[in-house]
Amino acid sequence: MAGLGNAAKDTDLSKFSKLPTNYSNPITKKSIKMNNEYADSLNAISNTLGAITNMTNEGASAWLSWGATLLGSVASAIPAIAALTTAKTAEANANSASAVTGAVSSAAQTPLVG
Repeated sequence: MAGLGNAAKDTDLSKFSKLPTNYSNPITKKSIKMNNEYADSLNAISNTLGAITNMTNEGASAWLSWGATLLGSVASAIPAIAALTTAKTAEANANSASAVTGAVSSAAQTPLVG
């Protein structure tokens, strides 16, 4: 620390008397009030976003559950619809064949008028 002793000896202390002596606190009551209001508004935004998150989570869960149930129902219905379509197509073909046979039979029984 011997070096500091020499530095202090060589320093001109008269320069320090020229520094301003009326310092004011840069943090004013207005700044503190504005900072508190800003913190309160951030807290309110945080609470609102938390409430939206809770609502969305519950809503999203319900929608996902509904969608999964719907997809399961559609997946179950497709084979039943395919089987019904196949059965109805076979029935329609049988009815058509029966109608054609009946028409031919009816035409064969109609006497030819000449």
